[in-house]
Amino acid sequence: MYKYFPGRPELLAAVVEDAMPRWTDAIRAGMSAAGTPEEKIAAYVSSQLDLVRSGEHRIAQTLARVRDAAVVRESAAQAHRELLTPLIGALTELGEEDPRRTALLLQGIVNAATTALEAGDDHVAVTDRAVRMAVTAITGADPGR
Repeated sequence: MYKYFPGRPELLAAVVEDAMPRWTDAIRAGMSAAGTPEEKIAAYVSSQLDLVRSGEHRIAQTLARVRDAAVVRESAAQAHRELLTPLIGALTELGEEDPRRTALLLQGIVNAATTALEAGDDHVAVTDRAVRMAVTAITGADPGR
């Protein structure tokens, strides 16, 4: 494997670049099936948590363990920017005044939910709560009630 890459960081960066289209395609597909911007936000959260359940996030876990690897960090940063793009669009559609910053904060809900799932918490319960938190944070209305 290292025959094609100078080292482990470059190999892992290539893995991220290979996996990223699958992740973004899954998120975009979930969001495109949604009708309203609120439903798009819900789909953004639930699509990512479905990827966690499927094991796709394990690549990110591996990358987080790589130390002193600027190439991996840059590849991961690009991946995160790609993931946020559809959410920023939905927030813009809602008239959010700072959609990029808001998207980063909503991603924090997804990250916390991911941690809960990795610790063995129930997928349905965590996803439901994370979706409600994200949509309520933006609209002030609880979608589940």
